[in-house]
Amino acid sequence: MIMKSLLLLFSFLIPLASSSQNVEVDTIANPHLADFSKIVHYIPKKLVVENAPEKWESYPVNTIASLLALFDNADRFSENDRVWAKAATERLAEALFNENKPVLLSGYGYSGGPASRLEPLIKDNHTYTRVIICVGCKCVTKEMHVFLDIFNNKMEALVRAKC
Repeated sequence: MIMKSLLLLFSFLIPLASSSQNVEVDTIANPHLADFSKIVHYIPKKLVVENAPEKWESYPVNTIASLLALFDNADRFSENDRVWAKAATERLAEALFNENKPVLLSGYGYSGGPASRLEPLIKDNHTYTRVIICVGCKCVTKEMHVFLDIFNNKMEALVRAKC
C-alpha cells in the first residue's frame, strides 16, 4: 500500500519538478493526453498557497495533480492537515474559476479508461470541462474522492453564484 502511494505521488510530482506550466507530451501519439496534462499540471497565476504544513513545504501543492497525490495519503492526515488541505483545494478551484477554467473532476480507477480524459459537460445549464483522473490500475481511494468532492462542490458553487 505504501509503495503504491509513493509511486502515485512520484508519478504526479516528477512532471511538476521538470516544468509545471509547460508540460511537454507527445501530442501526435496522445493528442488528448497533452491537453489533459496541461490542465492537471496548470498552476493558476494568482493562486496563493497559504501556510502549508511544514511537512509539505517542499512539495508543490498548487495543481490538481499535486493535491490529488497529497489526498492519496489523507488517511495519515492530522485534523489540522485536513483543514488546510480542504482550504487549499477550495483555493485552487477558485483560482481556476477566476481564470475562466470551469472544470469538474471525475475519478477512473482501472486500466483501460476512456480514450479522452477531457470532455465537455453541461450540468444544471452550466458548461464545464470534465477532467477524468485515471490512476492506472489502482482504485480511486476514499481519500481521493474527498478531494474530488471538495473541488467539485466549490467549483459548482462558484459557477452557480456567477449566474
